Amino acid sequence: MAIRRFEGEAEERAARLAAATGLTMLEARQRTRGPGPRVVSTYGDPSEAALAEAALEVAGFAPLLIRDADLEKDAARVVARSVRLDATRLEVRTRDGRVAEAPLAAITLLLRGTAFSSGTETKVTKEKKLSVGKAMLTGGLLFTKTVEKKTTREVHEREAFLHVYTAGQAPIALRESALQHEAGGARPLEPSRAANFARLAAELRAAAPAAPWDERLLTRAGQLHLLGGVLDPEQFLDVALTVLVASYRA
Repeated sequence: MAIRRFEGEAEERAARLAAATGLTMLEARQRTRGPGPRVVSTYGDPSEAALAEAALEVAGFAPLLIRDADLEKDAARVVARSVRLDATRLEVRTRDGRVAEAPLAAITLLLRGTAFSSGTETKVTKEKKLSVGKAMLTGGLLFTKTVEKKTTREVHEREAFLHVYTAGQAPIALRESALQHEAGGARPLEPSRAANFARLAAELRAAAPAAPWDERLLTRAGQLHLLGGVLDPEQFLDVALTVLVASYRA
């Protein structure tokens, strides 16, 4: 459950949220801080969520209930492998050769963000060390033994993305690591993949000036705010995307 916008004094709206959802005042204060949209609670029971939605409407909020079926996922996106941008349209080709187009005049939203991920990496190294015991057992034929050493470290990665929305069409997902950039005419490639992606994003933004440009998901802090401290951005980025898009459409 998200709230599209917050109105009124901070303490008063926190009290209304607590009364409508059963949150404590401390939780309600934290989740009504700053601008909307913002996730305020989650529910495992659809009927309980529907009751909370009705209570929030009565309390004067603009609730946004996101069900599992509403979530925007990769299966419903066109993930681009290559891009062609001209004066009137954006054309993309996917890894499997499908082609999709978005007329620039029909773009309704450009959503810029970063996908963060964390994990662990284990490295195994082997080295030979002097072994007095082995030398004694083998009568001096072998002096060394192989020692295996494992080291584990945390790995943090990020990937820039830009989603392009047009009415009645699947979202087009442009991703820094997935795109293949090609030089054309007098236009040379930038020195890095990140620089090429940043230039493409800037060109697309300039080419569709009427479309809202939203970059609230560009930073981890922005994602944490939108997800209300309720959900982890690394696991629930699609929820944040869905809430933002639904908020614009509403």
